[in-house]
Amino acid sequence: MNNLSTIHETRTLARVIAFSGGITFIIGAIALAAKILEFMIISSIYPDYIPMAVATAILSAGFGVIYLTGNYKRQEGHLRTLVIVFLTLFTVYALMKFLEYFLDVELTLDDTVFPVQEKLGDFPVNRSSPVTGLLFFLCGLATLIKLFGKEKTSILNLVSGIGFIVLFTGFTAFIGYLFGTPFLYGGDVIPLALLTTIVFIALGSGLVAMGGPGSLLLRRFSGPSPSARILRSFLPILIIAVLADDLLDEAFSRFSFINNALISSILLVLYIPLLVFIVMKISQVIFRNADKAELARKEAQTALLKSEKQYRSLTQTATDAIIAIDPQSSIHLFNRAAERIFGYPANEVLHKSVSVLIPEEHGDMHMHGIHRHLSTEQTTVLGKTMELKGKRKGGEIFPIELSLSEVKVGDEVNFIGIIRDISERKKAESDLLRFTNELRESNATKDKFFSIIAHDLKTPFNSILGLTNVLITDSGTMSQAEINRLLKTISGSSESAFELLENLLVWANTQTGKIDFNPIQTNLSDVVEKVINLVEIQAINKGVRIVSDIQTDIVVLIDQQMIRTVFRNLLSNALKFTKKGGEVKITASTSDQFWEISVKDSGIGIPDAETENLFKIDNKYSTKGTANEKGTGLGLILCREFVEKHGGEIRVESEEGKGSTFTFTLPVGG
Repeated sequence: MNNLSTIHETRTLARVIAFSGGITFIIGAIALAAKILEFMIISSIYPDYIPMAVATAILSAGFGVIYLTGNYKRQEGHLRTLVIVFLTLFTVYALMKFLEYFLDVELTLDDTVFPVQEKLGDFPVNRSSPVTGLLFFLCGLATLIKLFGKEKTSILNLVSGIGFIVLFTGFTAFIGYLFGTPFLYGGDVIPLALLTTIVFIALGSGLVAMGGPGSLLLRRFSGPSPSARILRSFLPILIIAVLADDLLDEAFSRFSFINNALISSILLVLYIPLLVFIVMKISQVIFRNADKAELARKEAQTALLKSEKQYRSLTQTATDAIIAIDPQSSIHLFNRAAERIFGYPANEVLHKSVSVLIPEEHGDMHMHGIHRHLSTEQTTVLGKTMELKGKRKGGEIFPIELSLSEVKVGDEVNFIGIIRDISERKKAESDLLRFTNELRESNATKDKFFSIIAHDLKTPFNSILGLTNVLITDSGTMSQAEINRLLKTISGSSESAFELLENLLVWANTQTGKIDFNPIQTNLSDVVEKVINLVEIQAINKGVRIVSDIQTDIVVLIDQQMIRTVFRNLLSNALKFTKKGGEVKITASTSDQFWEISVKDSGIGIPDAETENLFKIDNKYSTKGTANEKGTGLGLILCREFVEKHGGEIRVESEEGKGSTFTFTLPVGG
């Protein structure tokens, strides 16, 4: 684990660490304050008391703050760096203090910063013991190991083992003070101060707790097992018995008329049956409670197995896919619906990354989302239903609907995804949209049809009928030139009506699907020549030249009648909007499997705003030609439908005053 807030695994052990840090900080702070204020209350009561050195007080307060801070906060950024720096400095200083004794060289600045002003017996006041340095070094080293080491059993045992050594040493020194015996010391080694022994008892307890329930020491002394219960009960009794024996020996030794050996023997005879009786009673209670605990454990296990069976039955019979992943995105639940939707059997994806079910372009986004949630607890997807893409076993990408939730089991976070294949729904939505567009176009077609019937088809017949009536009633009074002019107008109106009626019938047949599509191998130049012959009179009358650059060997796969209609409309429009002396040119070029045919004129051109509406039935664009010719508004629409029937497309390029070029594609013939 990567910060001090996670070096313990249970709340009880976390409280032990916090308590040990609090005790250590309080003792260090009090000792430091007493030294600064020169308020030696303990020394006044106990003249032989060795006061805590200033350096020891600073280290005690520092370790206390680190244990307290690390216990309740996740260290991140500068705060984490600060804790590591101070912990490292404390550890290095403690090591140098220990080495000073053996090297007989001043490695620290104690003599300069905290000069010795007095001695208590043979020992200088305000000097840390080398044993203090060693124990603080062990505390710092164990904390750093826990901070950077992995959660392996060997690491946990090492940390708790060092903690036990510190705890035992502090306790032994504390007992020495009770009996006035400087345990572990001799010669010129400065003994631990009384408050320092309490500090190491606290720090040692905190380190043992840092080892967590996975360490050997806590496994032996914690938990509901009978052996752990007996050890927890027997050890305090044994300690109390030893202390009582020592206290009684100390008390009886003051009386010279008492035989200490006899008293010790009597006490031993009394201790043994008393201890046996106490241990038996405690064992009975422990094993009775252990039996109850074991029965409760079995009942809980049975209930858990039943609950798990019901849970798995529920997930396996669900119609939606249920997939569970851990923070590393590894799959550990994959129900039958998930197998059906994604095409994988469960044994092929369990314990593998969920990326096998996600399109590659979304994989990084998924991992980034999990990392952001775990590090900041911020998310935009949990508890929501969203539409994404999934990937089947064969690589097929398909639409899914995902509901994601978080499940915490202890400190472990899991993510549960409920997934539904919405391919059919998306297809239905697409079909509905297509049908809506077709209905909209059909309505536009109907409106267009009635518009033509009501206006465009009616107009030329009104002209024909009106002029015919004039000829019938007034021909006797009219000159031959006037009669010829009226007849020419009637002829033009008749041709316009015929063209409109022909286009209208053809277009109506396309809408009802009554026009057969029969593509055959056809020489393109033959089709173009026949259409040019049809519009030649119109070209001569307007003084416009038609030029065809179509090669005689171009073969296309077309329905001849449809493509003649396309050429007829394009040429008629080009002639209509080209002034006298202008030119209409027809060219062809190859492009992949299609021929591109262009009809280019030098006419008046089309405004940019209207080019998009030329081929739309619901946005009719029609204007008079250079000789006031009228258009039907259907010609280009027919061109588009017939070209698209051949698998091609039609487009226009135009500039006002410089002419227009209509280009369409036709499939290459065999």
